[in-house]
Formats: sequence, C-alpha cells, structure tokens
Amino acid sequence: MTPSPSLNSSSTTPPTPLVGLGVFIIHPTHPLSTPENPMYLLGERINSTAANTWGLPGGHLEFGETFEEGASREVLEETGLCIPPRELKFFRCRNLVMKEEKRHFVSIFMVGVWDGKGEGPRVMEKEKCRGWEWVSWGETKKWIELENAERKLFPGMGGLIRELKGVAPSL
Repeated sequence: MTPSPSLNSSSTTPPTPLVGLGVFIIHPTHPLSTPENPMYLLGERINSTAANTWGLPGGHLEFGETFEEGASREVLEETGLCIPPRELKFFRCRNLVMKEEKRHFVSIFMVGVWDGKGEGPRVMEKEKCRGWEWVSWGETKKWIELENAERKLFPGMGGLIRELKGVAPSL
C-alpha cells in the first residue's frame, strides 16, 4: 500500500512525504540554446496537482529504483524520449510542502540531454499534460519575476529557480 502524502489531520496514519522526480531535459542543439541560457522541456499540467502550471517531465520514484532509473522511466512515459539512466545526473533536492493541496514531496531534480534525434517530445499522457515546449532558462526566470505572468510554474520549480539565483542547470 502506498502511503498517502496527505496532510489531512483526520487520518490516524501520519502523513508520509513522497519522493518526486523532475527532469531538466536540455536541448543543446536547439538554435536558441546556449550554455548560459539553455533550452529545456516544460509541459503544461492539467491534472489535479497544480493544474494549469508548467513543469518538468517527472513523477514519483518507484520502489527499488535509483534516481536515474526513475527519471529515465518518467521521461519515456511522459514524453516518449529515451534518455538512458547513465546519461542522467543528479542536480538538486528540495523539500516541498504544498499545504493548500495537502501534499508533501521530497523532490529530486535530475539533468539530462536530448540529442535532437528522432521525433522529439510527444504528449504520452493526455490526461496529465496539455503539451510540451522547449523554453529558455531566461524566459522561465521571467515567469517567476512577473507576478502576473501569463504562465505559472509548478510550485517546486519556481522555488528551485529562486534558490539557484539565475544559475542554469547543466551537466
């Protein structure tokens, strides 16, 4: 039985944080991508957790998986892109408590590179994602700097960008 990440006080079982994964997939061959301002993949979420926000491909770590294995699996499941576990690197870890949603995640952020070959990212889970876009690091930073930005980031993503103080993820 999977423990609930709920913070609901009516439960007799104490809430348990879940381990979440987010993967920065960098597209270095994109014409607008530079090492200081990389293009990476973001998707518009449409499921119940932080709907109508933009976030990285990712999900939950499954029992027995390494961070790399989980990240590779999630990227394939959500985008159709195959990035082998050995090509994914640990980037950061964050503790994310979403009090309004009554959820608690320990979020592991990984970084990988898409070589630009093949079909490109596809929406594999239409009930969870409206679409994928290659977005620059600089553009994403603007989304958190502008209070009324047209696009909003997934809460864990915005917090991570603030912590990084402008330093883009890289391998």
